[in-house]
Amino acid sequence: MRKSGLCLTLLFSLIASIKSVQAEAIMISGKLQADMPAVTFNPGPGDFVAFVNNNTITASGTGNACNVTVDDRATSSVDNLVCFFEWLPNTSGFTANGFNLTGIPNAAGELKLPYKISYFSGSERQKVEVVNGEYTVNALVPVKPTITGLKSSMNGVVQDGYTLKSYLKDEAIRNVTVSVEPRNYVQYISIGSGSACEVEIGGNGCTIDVGSIKVSDSDLLMGSREITVTANSKNNYFAPPEAQKLTLTWDYRPPVVDHTLWNFTDEAKTISIGGQEIYTGARTVAVAVKVPQEETEGEWWLPTAMTLTMNPDGVFKPTTKVTLEDGTVIDFKQSWATPLRRTLQPVSGPQKVGDEYLYIFDLTDLTNGSYAASFTVENNSKNTSTYNEPESKLMLSDNPTLMVLKDGAALAKRAPVYFLNEIIVAAFQGQAGVADIKAVTIDNKLVELTPTNHKGIYYLPVGDDLEVNADHEITVIAENLYGKIVTFNTTFTYQPTGFTLKNFEKDITLYSRVRQYTDLMSQTAGDKCTLFTTEENALAYLEWYGDKSDITACYPQWNNVPDGLEFYFKGRTPGLTGFFNKTGDNLLDYQVYMINGKGSKAVSSRNRHVLITQLPYNPVLTYKKNKVLTGINDNTALAYTTGGEAARLLAKVVPADVTVYVSQNGGESVKTTFKNRSSNNDATTFVQRLKVASAPLWTKNVFDIAVEYSKEPTMRTVDTLNVYTVPDFNIRAAMEIEDKKTATTMELPLKVSVGRYNNSTRKSSFSRTTMGDWDVTIYAQKSVYGKDPETGRYKTTYERTPLTEALPVNDAGVVETKIKIENMDLGNVRLVGIAKVRSPFADFELTRETSAVSIRVYKGEELEGNLSKSLIIGRIPLSTLVNFKSASTANSDALAPTEWQESSDNGQTWTMLQDMTGKRSISIRKTEVGKWLYRAKMTNKFTSKESYSDVLTVVTYKQPKLSIDVAEILEGDDLPVTLLDNDEPIPQGTAEVMWSEDKVNWVQGDTTYNVSAADTLPPTIYARMRYLDSDELAEESSWKETSARLTVAKPKRLSVSVSGISSVEVGSKVTLDGKYTNPNSRFKNGNDVIEEWTAPDGQKIRGANLSITLTEQMLDKQGYAAFEYSAWLAGSKDSTISTRKVSVKSWVYKFPEMKVSTKLKYTMAPSTLHVALSGIKDGGYPGVTYSREWIYDKDNISVLKDD
Repeated sequence: MRKSGLCLTLLFSLIASIKSVQAEAIMISGKLQADMPAVTFNPGPGDFVAFVNNNTITASGTGNACNVTVDDRATSSVDNLVCFFEWLPNTSGFTANGFNLTGIPNAAGELKLPYKISYFSGSERQKVEVVNGEYTVNALVPVKPTITGLKSSMNGVVQDGYTLKSYLKDEAIRNVTVSVEPRNYVQYISIGSGSACEVEIGGNGCTIDVGSIKVSDSDLLMGSREITVTANSKNNYFAPPEAQKLTLTWDYRPPVVDHTLWNFTDEAKTISIGGQEIYTGARTVAVAVKVPQEETEGEWWLPTAMTLTMNPDGVFKPTTKVTLEDGTVIDFKQSWATPLRRTLQPVSGPQKVGDEYLYIFDLTDLTNGSYAASFTVENNSKNTSTYNEPESKLMLSDNPTLMVLKDGAALAKRAPVYFLNEIIVAAFQGQAGVADIKAVTIDNKLVELTPTNHKGIYYLPVGDDLEVNADHEITVIAENLYGKIVTFNTTFTYQPTGFTLKNFEKDITLYSRVRQYTDLMSQTAGDKCTLFTTEENALAYLEWYGDKSDITACYPQWNNVPDGLEFYFKGRTPGLTGFFNKTGDNLLDYQVYMINGKGSKAVSSRNRHVLITQLPYNPVLTYKKNKVLTGINDNTALAYTTGGEAARLLAKVVPADVTVYVSQNGGESVKTTFKNRSSNNDATTFVQRLKVASAPLWTKNVFDIAVEYSKEPTMRTVDTLNVYTVPDFNIRAAMEIEDKKTATTMELPLKVSVGRYNNSTRKSSFSRTTMGDWDVTIYAQKSVYGKDPETGRYKTTYERTPLTEALPVNDAGVVETKIKIENMDLGNVRLVGIAKVRSPFADFELTRETSAVSIRVYKGEELEGNLSKSLIIGRIPLSTLVNFKSASTANSDALAPTEWQESSDNGQTWTMLQDMTGKRSISIRKTEVGKWLYRAKMTNKFTSKESYSDVLTVVTYKQPKLSIDVAEILEGDDLPVTLLDNDEPIPQGTAEVMWSEDKVNWVQGDTTYNVSAADTLPPTIYARMRYLDSDELAEESSWKETSARLTVAKPKRLSVSVSGISSVEVGSKVTLDGKYTNPNSRFKNGNDVIEEWTAPDGQKIRGANLSITLTEQMLDKQGYAAFEYSAWLAGSKDSTISTRKVSVKSWVYKFPEMKVSTKLKYTMAPSTLHVALSGIKDGGYPGVTYSREWIYDKDNISVLKDD
């Protein structure tokens, strides 16, 4: 291929109009060239095999000479040179299509395949051949296919070999995998007359999807047939092809039901299967299945799933109500659901037993009813058979209904039963004959039932052998056809009635001989039953009501009645009346019968009691006295001189008639008879008044009394009652004390009067004739609150101390005396006067107490007391309060108004403070330095005895009010402090001053003090001071101490700012101003500030203002000059310095660095060249612009556009 080249050189420069003109040039050069086109070939996969293999050869262009294409319409451009490729005709069986050459070689050996490459030149598109060549391939001789194996798939199961077995009815072959020997061409595999697959080059097999070829081609359950598999090339070159036979066999025989066992009972049963007896559970179906392929290899024939279909057939038609021959209707209230078709699954199986298989179905949840049953069983290959039961199957999963009825309702627990023969027991389940009563027991004894017109329904017998008014246990057992047993058990109360002769039969004491009893029979429990005396009367009563079963009548049958009692009735109610003639055991035996309108009769009550009687007790005599006095004898009564009722006789006897005899002072007895009208059982009381006539004081009357039973006079009681004539109980005693305040060592006068208050005169009067002689004793009474040793309770008791002997009253009933106040407790004392009459009877004593009178006993000796303070030392002006306090309350109560005294000459003379008399505290105010004495004078207001308190000493002095003034300074200097009195300077020479930095070591000094500068200052400064004119008695009290916290401030950092120009040309002046803010200015040593500028070249310039010429050496790479302004406090630079940096913009002119770039490295003429220039930017320096010029070969290159 011809080669050519072209060189192009461009020269251009940039010129800037600045103060000093500078120029630079950049040269860019390049080269263009043309190359030969190249092509490569891809023979594709596999070998070239003659007559059988279809091959494709693909050509593709390579290299940079041109773009190789098969499109003869493509045109070249400067940027894209195009070459045309084409295959030339051949005789080897290949045809061309673009870059591809495809075909089956028609001969074996070396085959040459021609091609060429052309170029279309000029505007006329003249075709110029550039390359002409051949591509050579080698075609091989083909080898016939060979089938080496088959694998068939049915329902996901793969079988290997030339024989295929099927056990699933209507099973179809889905695919067949054919194994062949590898070949260097594509092999074509087919089966039968339809499906096929291809084996790729070098492959050893393929899989044919046959769709659904059924194994069986007939209705026989067992058989076989054959199909053919062939292998050839894809173009069927080989004749005949390779062939193999595939044999198909099938066995679709299902398992079958041999026999069944239906068990509707609740007990296990056995089924004979495989020569064995196997137990099956309650309410189950056991099924025996046989298999025709027994002992055949594999498991495909084993039985698997079985179903039982239960279809209702309507043979069983249940009912719920039954009518007995006596008209009684029994509603069993059974609920029968409509049975539905059900398909059941076995709960177990298949279980192999011998040569058979066992399945078990659970019938527990099957609805009651009759069904037609059908079984379906299948094996592992899904082959099924059906077996239909020849007879209807009755399902009764529920228990039979068992009812025990009373009056048409269920017998409830502890229900009352009056007539046992009216109780019905019934067993029923849907229809007659399905269920029956097996046994009925009462209290574990079997009873004989009375049948009805329906099997399974019975009446209980008459219950006269049962204990009445007692609970009995009844148990009923029912059973249905399938042996389902239902038990009913409850407790009922038979004849829960009660009849009694209340007075006789309850637990009371019965008395013989003297008391008459009358007792009517009454019902105590159960439903009401009308009582009659005889059975005839009861039947007549029921006949009047008709045959109503709810109406009952009762009557007694007397078996034995105690001697002395006889039959009695009131209205139609029976009873007994009379006396018990026998003392001891008396037998009462009777029973009560109950009958109703239905003709039922039963013993309702059996009563047998042994009534124990006893002789009555003798009358018991007591007295209710008109006047009661503690300690008086039981057989003594009291009366006043006016006479009247003294007591009432109370005769307690058995409720019976009694007679009372009373005689006074040996006179004739008076007889009184009392009739018993009491309903009490054990006792009653008869009352008779006992009166006396008026008599002198201390008269004695004697009553002789006898009481006996009217029917039995031998049973009597006698007694004697004494009646005394005594003073009136309304006599009272009173004490009078005029002055109830007294003191020890004094005497207290008092008066006690005895008498009876007269409303007409409104005063007390006294008479020895009617009141007797009295003596009075005075006591001091003290209350004591404590625990009673007998009851364990807390209560108040009184301790009394006699202050006088017994003092007789005068004719006016008065005693006057004086009591010495000694050996008494101070405070409140209670006095009581006790008056006692002089009685001639040993068992009669009458006393009267006055009301307690409280008196106040005070102290009568010299009084004691002290002042609240003994010494007062204080600074002037002094103001204080001094209190006087008595030594005790007794001293305080007897104290007259207190008198205060003052002494200014150390106790030589005392002056009374007139305005302070009677006060318990005084206020002392002093404004000058000095010493004074004070005391209190005490006077007993009852005995006028005088005494004095301890002495109070008052000393005054002058004391400062100190404070320390601490100066504010920054750390590093000595810290001055100043001592002040009341915030004012202390005059020199007037005070003694001490200083300390640790409160341990003190130094004497002046009112000012300097704390030396150090790294660590003491936290506190202490000072003590006293004025030199202080009294020596004040001692330490005149000293005053104070302290102050010492603090020095740490210097704070200053804040700075800078102002001035922001840009300037090199060689010009830079002017900047710095300012600072000093937070330490309030301190004495915080105003010495240093200012400094640092130039970019390192110069240090002191002061706030900067003016300096900018040089090029001061600029950084970006054209900035950095200046730094700093300010700090002298002596504390590190902690107070603050710096502000400012950058001033400037420039030095430099020519920019430029770059030239092109898109193409090679091109063909004629062509357009694009050149780009970068790196130039106007405005980079103030007032600078750029221009450009292109330098090139103007003969061969022209500029089309410059922008």
